[in-house]
Amino acid sequence: WEKYGIFIFFAVFSALLLSVCSMCSFLFPIHDRVDQNVFFTVGREILNGKVIYRDLFEHKGPLTYFIHAAAALISETSFLGVYLIEIVSLTVFLIFAYKTALFFTNRQFSFYSAMLLAVVLLCSECFQRGDNVEELCL
Repeated sequence: WEKYGIFIFFAVFSALLLSVCSMCSFLFPIHDRVDQNVFFTVGREILNGKVIYRDLFEHKGPLTYFIHAAAALISETSFLGVYLIEIVSLTVFLIFAYKTALFFTNRQFSFYSAMLLAVVLLCSECFQRGDNVEELCL
């Protein structure tokens, strides 16, 4: 527990925070933003054999669509896969934020600063209800 407790806490914290802040979570029946639905549709169609930029066109880079294709492997009808990818992404980000803060300060301050950073990020304009390309760049 001593070695992995912080990682488990960050994963649970990420899941709880994203449950409230991301429309990809199970608390929201639909995701009402256009871009996110386009990403997910293109990802699903990749799994159905379509080729991006030939059969389907959207102006984002291919990594966005492959991430959504992986999410569609979990569920083709909901954003549950995207939600799980968001949890992993935020957890990894928090671990790196925590470890970076450890270079400059003690464990307790690093821990709280990583949690505060997560709250600030999820409340920021660039997050906008989840599943944005900017969010995956963290």
